[in-house]
Amino acid sequence: NFITRNVPETISQGAELEISAHPMDGLTINGGVVYTDAFYDSTVVFNAQDPIPNTISAGDPLSFAPELVVTGAVAYEMPLGGDMRALFYIDGRWNSEYRTQTLNRDPLGRTDNAAFAVYNGRIGIGPENERWSIELWGQNLFEEEYFIGAFSPPLQNSFVIYPNEPRTYGVTLRARY
Repeated sequence: NFITRNVPETISQGAELEISAHPMDGLTINGGVVYTDAFYDSTVVFNAQDPIPNTISAGDPLSFAPELVVTGAVAYEMPLGGDMRALFYIDGRWNSEYRTQTLNRDPLGRTDNAAFAVYNGRIGIGPENERWSIELWGQNLFEEEYFIGAFSPPLQNSFVIYPNEPRTYGVTLRARY
């Protein structure tokens, strides 16, 4: 069975900086940096009678809380002639390393994420009135691999790791009436 446990207190503090610029017609540049200091504020021992009890120690970082995240995006819209326009867009996100689980964590850190970056992009066309558009897009363009979750199944000496989505491509058609 999976059992959910509570801890008395956690601390989450940090700072965020975002900027947006429009240096010329049709060009938008966005960026951001997030610093997070998120950790358990107390030591808690679960199932103390077990041969290897589950322990959360004061100062341990919270799962899925990277210390640094950096984001950026560039969008450029340009006229194509008549009433048509084109869109070119790319964004990226870099995460510092972080844990994907708290209790029964792999002591060697094999379920933790190392620092990684993911990039996405899109190219599209449509009329100026935005009544319709067609866009070609891609996500995780450089096939970055990281974990979106991990856990230790009951009564097994192993770990289950959920990988992220691989590189994906698609086409989106939008229409407004």
